[in-house]
Order: sequence, then structure tokens, then C-alpha cells
Amino acid sequence: MKQGTAGPLVLDASVMTAWILQQDQRWQRVNRLFQASPTDLVAPVPALTETMYVARRHGNGASYQQLLAALTSFGIRTEPSTEADALWAADRIAESEVNPAIWTTARGESRGPGALSLGDGLVLATAHRLGTFALTFDQAWGNFPTMKLPSANAWNLPM
Repeated sequence: MKQGTAGPLVLDASVMTAWILQQDQRWQRVNRLFQASPTDLVAPVPALTETMYVARRHGNGASYQQLLAALTSFGIRTEPSTEADALWAADRIAESEVNPAIWTTARGESRGPGALSLGDGLVLATAHRLGTFALTFDQAWGNFPTMKLPSANAWNLPM
């Protein structure tokens, strides 16, 4: 962690993918964070994996090693999952299936009820273990009726 800064900030795949694919209205926010981050940026291995295969699925021709190198060039460090993360994530994913959130698009249009994915759960578990927040473009993380998750909305980053 950089001297004199807040704790680490855990990155969801939606944040890293936005930067790699230069997604409209998203990547500039992420680029500013990456260029002048006042904190330690953490990529949980599940989010990093999702970022790499989604980037390739959407036409990015870089190798997985090149994608990893591009992200780590900003000082982003990878963080493996632990057994404690698995337990925490399983509990939250199960709860989200019983009490789903309303998922919305970037324009605020409803996509209906939904639960956390495995990747979501493990990203949030990493943030919980590190005592910090997970930065995401997935606005539904803040909409679960029975859970307050350790997340921050990347749409609130300055352009």
C-alpha cells in the first residue's frame, strides 16, 4: 500500500473490463483512477480471470499475459481467494438468491431481480477480508434488501 493512503480498493471485473475495452462513459473514470490512484488497487484472481476472458470474447486480441501486464503496470496487485472467502461468498450468494436485488442498466432501466454470481461473491469476500470496499459498475450490489455489501459505485468516479 502506498504511504499515507487509505486502505486497499478491490476491483470488480466490471471496472477492469471497462478500462480494457474502453467502454463508453466508463473507461475514462477508471483510467483516472488507475493514473492517479491514492490507494492500493487489488484485483481478486476471480475478477482478473473474468476480465481476461470477457475482453477476449469482445474482440480484444491481446494475450492473457499482455492483459495482465497492462493491468499490473498501474500497480494493481492480484489477490488469491481463501477458504474464509469461499465461506463468506457462499453465504452471501445464497442470501442473494433468497432475497434478490433489482438489477438495472447504466441508464437505470430494470433488468429484473437477480442474485450475486460466484465472481461477485468472491470479489466482495476479498473486500470484506481486507476491510475495504469493492469498486464496481454493478449498481445492484447496493440494492439487496437484506444485505449491506462492502461495495462502492464506480459510476461515482469523476470523468
